Amino acid sequence: MRLFDATFSKIAILVLAFSSGSLYSQVDTAHHNATSNEEILASERDIVDVYYNIFPPKLKNVKADTVIRDRKIYSSILPGFGYSILTNFTAVVSCNFSFYVNRKKKNANISSLFFSPEYGINKQLTLTYQGNIFTNANKWNLVSDWRYYHYSANLYPLGHDQSRQSGKELIYFSLVKFHQLFYRQVYPDFLVGAGYKLDYHWNIRTTNNLNNPALKQYLLYGDGNKTISSGIVVSVLYDKRRNSNNPVGGGVYGNIEYRDNLKAIGSTTRWRSIFYDVRKYFFLPRRSKSILAFWHFATITVKGRVPYLDLPSTMWDVYDNAGRPYIQGRFRSRDMFYFETEYRFKVTKNGLFGGALFANLQVFSKWPQNSFFRPIPGTGVSLRIKANKKSKVNFVISYGVGIMHAHGFFFNVGDVF
Repeated sequence: MRLFDATFSKIAILVLAFSSGSLYSQVDTAHHNATSNEEILASERDIVDVYYNIFPPKLKNVKADTVIRDRKIYSSILPGFGYSILTNFTAVVSCNFSFYVNRKKKNANISSLFFSPEYGINKQLTLTYQGNIFTNANKWNLVSDWRYYHYSANLYPLGHDQSRQSGKELIYFSLVKFHQLFYRQVYPDFLVGAGYKLDYHWNIRTTNNLNNPALKQYLLYGDGNKTISSGIVVSVLYDKRRNSNNPVGGGVYGNIEYRDNLKAIGSTTRWRSIFYDVRKYFFLPRRSKSILAFWHFATITVKGRVPYLDLPSTMWDVYDNAGRPYIQGRFRSRDMFYFETEYRFKVTKNGLFGGALFANLQVFSKWPQNSFFRPIPGTGVSLRIKANKKSKVNFVISYGVGIMHAHGFFFNVGDVF
């Protein structure tokens, strides 16, 4: 049975971009001095350069680059529209603001803030704020993920058994997500931290009253139309990426979290989980600017019953990227293991256009057993457009294909991982 005719997920059409600032982050050792940095930037082009070539500033004897870049905050604002099976046509504005708390400090990490309001003709609204802020000398790292969703999604049974499901049943819900962690550096690039995570879903309903008995039993565990996951988190972080917008060769990222959701602080059920995330970046060839990147993460339920909408799922990771080319929520279960590799390269010499090839695998546990289904593969290509050559933010459009006729377009502000 054909699962769906086409999976179009957030095809963003660029309307306008504004960028500012003057930095060049995480280059190889041959480019660490200021003179070579400026030479490199002068030879590169981004969307702002294209815009000012078409619409030159009405200022005499002043270069456009100076007008918009001599600031400490480097912004990329991308208004546009998108389309997905879940949302139909949407209007979206993706905003990335990057800055250094102290750019003079050696090995300082860049901080970034991401905002994105989105509204669709199906009356779906999402408001997203994500922050990754480093204080002076990387002593503290504040990691935020705050969201509000008035949303609907395709409803599938757990694990891999949904391969014969049409996926046309929808689940509707509202969501408030408040994830806030604080890390303290204890050794260069090594931090320990703690925080709090809240996932509150309410007004949960479906299109056909949950005809699948097993799914009905799982979904309606607890209140019936709302679930709350309220948990304390302890975490360890290693981050050797100087620019998380666009990590380069030599960059390493590792994170492990333990989350304990307690009824005493509001959880519908008591459940505990372990999450880890590992990423590594290589120059390939060694003296080139091309990057071979690896990403692996896993979410493992240690104990307890996780509310259906809080289970690990396709495209429901922190940045909604894991599982291209499948529709959001296509696979879901108590445990998820994810693997992806991507090769990134320049297409034009001036860096305005780049490309990427990617391949990934998802593995989910069976429910209620503890065994695992076979891996679910995906692969595809990406076009990377330089939105801001100073903060190295790219606008990424991907097209991927997978099993069961899955295929579609995806967009991202900043690299996928």
